[in-house]
This record gives sequence, C-alpha cells and structure tokens, in this order.
Amino acid sequence: MFERFVESSLSSRMRALRLGLCLTVALDGCASSPGDAPCPEGRRSCGECIDVQTDVWNCGSCGSICDAGAECREGACVCLRGHECGGSCVDLESDPSHCGGCDVTCGGGLVCSRSACKASCDQGLTRCGASCVEVATDPSHCGECGVVCEPGQLCASGQCACSGGRVDCGAGCTDLTMDLLHCGECGRACGEGSVCAEGECVAISPGAGGAPGAGGGALSSGGAPAAGGQSGAGGSGASVGGSVSGGASAGGAPGSGGAFGSDCEGKEGFSVRNGKLYDKNCREFVLRGVNYPYTWFSSRSLSADLAAIAKVGANSVRVVMATGARWTRTSGAELTSILAAAKANKLIVVLEVHDMTGYAEQAGSVPLAEATSYWTASEIVSALLGQEAYAIINIANEPNGNDTSPDDLSSGPDIWAPSHAAAVQALRSAGLHHTLMIDGPHWGQDWRNVMREGGGKRIWDADPDKNLIFSVHMYDVYGSAQTVTSYFNRFLENNEAPLVVGEFAADHGPGKEVDEGTIMMFAESLGIGYMGWSWSGNGDGLGSLDITQEFNVASLTAWGNTLVHGPFGLMATSETCSVFE
Repeated sequence: MFERFVESSLSSRMRALRLGLCLTVALDGCASSPGDAPCPEGRRSCGECIDVQTDVWNCGSCGSICDAGAECREGACVCLRGHECGGSCVDLESDPSHCGGCDVTCGGGLVCSRSACKASCDQGLTRCGASCVEVATDPSHCGECGVVCEPGQLCASGQCACSGGRVDCGAGCTDLTMDLLHCGECGRACGEGSVCAEGECVAISPGAGGAPGAGGGALSSGGAPAAGGQSGAGGSGASVGGSVSGGASAGGAPGSGGAFGSDCEGKEGFSVRNGKLYDKNCREFVLRGVNYPYTWFSSRSLSADLAAIAKVGANSVRVVMATGARWTRTSGAELTSILAAAKANKLIVVLEVHDMTGYAEQAGSVPLAEATSYWTASEIVSALLGQEAYAIINIANEPNGNDTSPDDLSSGPDIWAPSHAAAVQALRSAGLHHTLMIDGPHWGQDWRNVMREGGGKRIWDADPDKNLIFSVHMYDVYGSAQTVTSYFNRFLENNEAPLVVGEFAADHGPGKEVDEGTIMMFAESLGIGYMGWSWSGNGDGLGSLDITQEFNVASLTAWGNTLVHGPFGLMATSETCSVFE
C-alpha cells in the first residue's frame, strides 16, 4: 500500500461497452466478426466505426492515442500547447527532459522553470517533481501535481475540459457526430446494423466480416494464438480448449492452463515463459488474491485469517512483512509459519517487505539494499529454500517514490531499474531461484509509464533465470477505463515478463475513485493477475479499502463484495494452483 502518491482527477468509469472489449495486444484495433456491419466510407472499424482522421483515441489507426493536450487532425496528433519532441507533446517551459529544447535535460537536482534549468521555481509556479508549472493550465498537472488530463482534454482554470467541440458523456471526451453510443447527444445509442454519421443513426447493410482463427483475428482467451491467427497477421486466433481464466493453449485443460512443454519440466517451482507464469506442473497460473497486513497484526491467528481468505475464493495471498528498519523484523521462524499456513490453505504466498515504501520521499523509508540484505540473510534463505513451488518473492513494496523514479525512459533519477537489477542478481547468487516480483516506480503506480513502456528491460536482462513478474499498483491514477486498458495493452506489447496488479481497491479514500470494475474485467480477459488491498486494518481515513469489517469474513465491505462476488471477482475467476491437487 502506498502512503503518498501523485493523485489524478480521473473519475471512476467502467465503460467496457464504449471500448468494445478491443484488447488486441498489438493495438491494431478490433477486426470484424461474422455478420458485423461494414463501416461507411471514411470510417474504420475500431470496435465501432471511427473517423481515424479526428478521433483522439484512434488517431490515424485503431488504438493510437494522442497525449493529453493534443488533438487529432488529419490522422496525426497535434499538440495544442507546447511542442513535439520524439513524437510526444512536451512543454519546453517546464519539462526537465526537454527544458527550452528537445535535447536539453536538467540534471543535478535542478528544475525546469520558464525554459531554463534552475535551482528553484520562478515565482508563481508550482514545483511538480523537477517541473515548474502553472497548475491552472498544465494538462499533466491540472489543478495540482500529477493530475493528468485525458486525451482530447485541455486544462483550463485548473480543471480538465474537453476541447475541439467534444463533450464528456461519462466515458471521456467524445464526438457526438460519430459516437455509436452517444450519437447527437449523450446516451443516444444507435441500434444494431447502424452507425453514427453527422450525429444521426444511419442503417447500413451487413457484410461478411472475418472469422476467428482464419485471419479474422478474434481475441485469444488469455492463451496462445491458435493456428491461423497471430498478432500483426490478422490478429490472435482463439485457443483450443482454453478458458477466460488462465487460458489454456491448444490441448490444455480448460481453466487450468496449458503446459508449454519441456521448457518447464524439471523446474523446482514457478517459472515464466512468453509473458505467462507457470507452476511446477507446467500449468499456467493467474494470481487472484488479497493483501494481508501481517506486520501490523502479527498477534492475530494467521491460520484462521488465511483460512478465511481461502474461503472467499482467493488462490493467493500477498503478505506484508518487515526487515526491521521501520517495523518489527519478520524472523525466519515467522516466515516458516507464514509459508506453512498458506500451504495448509492451498494459497500461493507472495512475500513482500514494506520498509522501503516511497523511498526517499516517505519519512523513515529505507533503500532497496535493505530488502536485499533481508532476503539474503541466512535464516531467511533457509526458510525459503525448497518453497519455490509455493512462494513468490516480491522484493520490496513500492521502493521508489517520485524522487527516485525516472521521469521517462531516457531521463530522470533512475534508481528503480539499476537497484532492482542488483537486487535480482544478489538474490540469485544467494541461491534463491523463486519467481521474483518487481513493483513499479513512482510509488508502484508507474504513472509516468516507465515500466509500461519497457523500462524494466534492464532488470529482466539482469536475471539469469528470466523468472520475473512486474507489478503495478492501481489506485486513483487509474480512475478511468481508458487509463486501465491502455496500460494493460501497452505493457503486454512492450514487455517479456508477466504483469500483475499487486494492489488495487475501489477507491483511495473519499473522492479518489478507482475503476476497479475495468481492472478486474480486463485482467480476466488478458490473463493478468490481481490482488486486492487489503483484508482489513486500514487507517487514516482509508477504511473503505478494507475487504472485511474487523477481519470478519462474514462481514464483507462494499469493496469486499465487489472483489469476492463481482462478475470478474475471486469466486468467479480464481483457480487453485495445481501444485495443491
């Protein structure tokens, strides 16, 4: 759980219908299915008929999204304020990576203020990281630091507002002249066999469309592409025998994942291949679990609490532990008890230490090296050896705040990647060959999209085992369907390692909404793991993040009911790991 983070004003909106379940990883858009109506001249099928010459969500091609503060004009994203550097809209007056010019970077603790690298911000400007901005007009810091306007929005008087005549109908800025669900006015949806043209629903004749697995490009249910459908060559074909939960490849057992062959055989525990996590039996495993605050409630009956967590359908539990730097050290004996209790309840356990949270912004936080020392201590190594099939090591919780995270893929104080690369190698040298989980930069939220865009490659390359999972924590930075789905799609396109949503909830306090519905739905569709925060015990006005009331499994909170009983919740989607069969 992060304790301080860059907030977003994005409101919670689960809009699967608006996005049309267009989940192709390569972001090539959704191909038509049999019987779909063709689009009229000048439009392209991107889940609905879109004018890619003007649509900010599909500019020039399906899934090509313009930055905040940009418009789509003649199929190209055009910056409405600022300049373009490397294909992205930047503000040369405040961007520390492009301060006064595309190739000018502020270093040494300097900030970018009015197009110059300086020791401090000019009067009247607000410091946001290494940028000095006018929060009244900056689309990346609208009203306050970290509030990012959606594509097609400008920041006016500290509020994100639609531009170019678009209207917000509850799912982001939309063009009423062509939106199938908001044709001419918000909420006016066109019927089957119709498109929206100039704000009017127009009936058109159906066409043939493409067939899944035969070049039509239907989405695979979390598994491997079947013959006849590969990304970039007609889309992914549906896998034979696969299911939404786990997605077996051809020949695999539904719901339990398919074996990927000899590459998995002989492994002592979990392993990673082709962006998927596999258990010791070579079955794909998708984490569906909750976070448990052991460090702060170690006097409770761990066995009873884990039994209750298993009862609500979880197949895994992420356990908060400590190195002793901030909270009482979790000893080797305690670790052995945690492992035993998890195994007794058929739960895969994700072990994390929390002392590094938000380093170095959070008072009392310690660097990642402290976590490395903990995991490589002899008593901890002894407790972990032989548990590779039952435990995943999350090296540290959110170990990089904004001041120790990179501004983008090429600039900023990047302690995140090199420190994790060193930690991975240290754990491997200590004989720990478990799957390792890496939390994203920027308080785990990766709100600068560094990890999403492949910034963790240095960590992946440093691992001789190639046995890593990357974890993003989705709180109110992910308050809209668009931010969730674009993150998932872009991560899968740019990374070899699997992704898990290591923490998320329905909100992060009053007025700080999270689009938990989209997170769960799209995670299930893409075979991405998720782990809800947290079982109970949240304080400081964050009681809404509790899954149970006072640790009582018979008294689920509103968030708990969604996580457990929702259509894409634990009860509906979780599969027990095959090592317990």
